[in-house]
Amino acid sequence: MIALLRRFIRNTHGGLAPAYAGFITMMLGGAAISVDYSTLVREDSRLQIAVDTATSAAAEHLPDTAAATSEARRILAINLPSGTYGDLAARATVEFGVWENNSFTAQTGEDKAVRVAARWDNSVSQALPTTFGSVLGVVALQPFAEAVGIPSAGAVCMLGLGPGSGTVGLKIGGGDTAFASNCEVHIHASEPAQALEIGSGGSLQSLRTCVVGGVKGAGGASPPAEAGCDEPREDPLSGYSPAISTACTEPLLTIAGTVETIYPGVYCGGMEINGAATVTFSPGIYVIKDGPFKISSTSTVSGNGVTFYFTGMTTKIQITADSPAHFTAPTSGPTAGILFLEGPNLEPQAKVKISSGVNAYYDGLTYMPTQHIEFAGGGVHPSPPEFSAYIAYSFELKSSYVFMRLNTRQTVLPVPDGLKGRRFNLVM
Repeated sequence: MIALLRRFIRNTHGGLAPAYAGFITMMLGGAAISVDYSTLVREDSRLQIAVDTATSAAAEHLPDTAAATSEARRILAINLPSGTYGDLAARATVEFGVWENNSFTAQTGEDKAVRVAARWDNSVSQALPTTFGSVLGVVALQPFAEAVGIPSAGAVCMLGLGPGSGTVGLKIGGGDTAFASNCEVHIHASEPAQALEIGSGGSLQSLRTCVVGGVKGAGGASPPAEAGCDEPREDPLSGYSPAISTACTEPLLTIAGTVETIYPGVYCGGMEINGAATVTFSPGIYVIKDGPFKISSTSTVSGNGVTFYFTGMTTKIQITADSPAHFTAPTSGPTAGILFLEGPNLEPQAKVKISSGVNAYYDGLTYMPTQHIEFAGGGVHPSPPEFSAYIAYSFELKSSYVFMRLNTRQTVLPVPDGLKGRRFNLVM
């Protein structure tokens, strides 16, 4: 092999010249591809970052399309200065439309999504030249970048999952108030005029209210409810099924007028607390099976790190109005962040009565996706929790003031991703 190589190098006959020329051409072509491909990757990355940043900034200003356009172009001009990139920033396109089924459609008059796109090609006054590519006839590269953003959204602290005929998604009686201090209310309905109903003198105050369905008494909502919405939230715990044993460990528990500490277990037959009792729930999961969960207004109950899990067709839930109830959900484990949890076999659309008075403190998520939650009780706890949110089939306020909050930066409890807010969202 060594001898053959030496003969090849020393050979002076012209027959090797074409092969050698071809070899040199391939080497130059390889160098062109390597160097210019590296340039393409680098500039493509820079362009994508510039477009992503501009899109994010524009989405922050939606639905104000004029402000969104101005901000996008300002960011592009900063990240793509004309001295280096020519008129690339000026030629970039900023379009508005809708984002549906993972696809952007530009539509005049729509402000639910923004798309920014930029291409560095031969139409730009300063094209991106190649280093060696001209040897192969490639004189300029054409990096392209685009991004689609949708506007900011707050955390959701009340989510109605869609009542059918004869049921209102959220019904607020006259003089009643639902107050979502820093979060959104999303209500679905399967038929028109069933999403939201506010009686005379009733009010709904929230960061934003999104309804899928009709609205009755819209004047009581501040800000006004948005019909249809650009992004109605879905059930973030759909399919969630924690492994919780429902094998009976305790019979029906009745406590009347005594001071007690009780412990996790499966309470077959339910649990009733009345007669000015004072009850402390030790941390853990309390399964209420085939019986009532009833707390009278004269009793005082509390528990940290607790989840109440309800199962069985005869299970009924009632925390009487103005009951002094102070509960906090677990920070870890299979039910982390969940305070009241629907299990299997509950009667569909049964009433879950929850005290919402000044003595009510519920830190965590109430998840009752097939149940109708009815709030009763006036006033707001003096130190309300950072995470007080509800997901149910439907809601109703009766002589009630309901306070809700979801502060993801302050709560120590885990929050389902589908309830969290976002400043903006790049979707492409």
